[in-house]
Amino acid sequence: MSSKLSRIFAVLGGLMIAAAVFWAGWNAALVKQAGESSDQVLEQLHEVIPLTVDVRPEPGEATPLPDYVLNPAMPMPEQTVNGRAYIGFVSIPALELELSVASHWDYEALNISPCRYFGSVYTDDLVLSAHNYDSHFGRLNTLQPGDEIRFTDVDGNVFHYQVALVELLGSTAVEEMTASGFPLSLFTCTVGGTNRVTVRCERVPD
Repeated sequence: MSSKLSRIFAVLGGLMIAAAVFWAGWNAALVKQAGESSDQVLEQLHEVIPLTVDVRPEPGEATPLPDYVLNPAMPMPEQTVNGRAYIGFVSIPALELELSVASHWDYEALNISPCRYFGSVYTDDLVLSAHNYDSHFGRLNTLQPGDEIRFTDVDGNVFHYQVALVELLGSTAVEEMTASGFPLSLFTCTVGGTNRVTVRCERVPD
């Protein structure tokens, strides 16, 4: 191999290493920014979401039913933070995560927090989507059946779930994602975006 060709390969190798270092740094910055953005929104949501109060009825008095039980088709209430609507927050103790959930899915919202992709917590068909950052849904694949997940709406109602299974779906499997029959599904893209890591959850009675 000529010295000239060796120098060309050396230069190309250096450029590839530099590009890899730049990409790793850029990705780390995105993960950090996404975590900080979600934390800021979550802090504001905690300030406005009422604390859940255990109000026990007097003997012989019926327990009043929440509006969402009487009318499951009602729209989920929203709280606006920085011009964007949120429907509550999701808690995943096994991953030490608590994340705000935007009411509507779009790429800008995904850079801040998980988003509602489909459905409602009241009709038991809620699907949440988020980036595969470690600060968002990047570790969904490590969840195990039986792990606890909670969703709190902006009225302070807490819904309890447990992981039933973790599966891999294709990027075009929209119907399988939205019509699964599971009350709660969480998903994120694999690296390269060809598949979706999907966590299916069953409802746990309150």
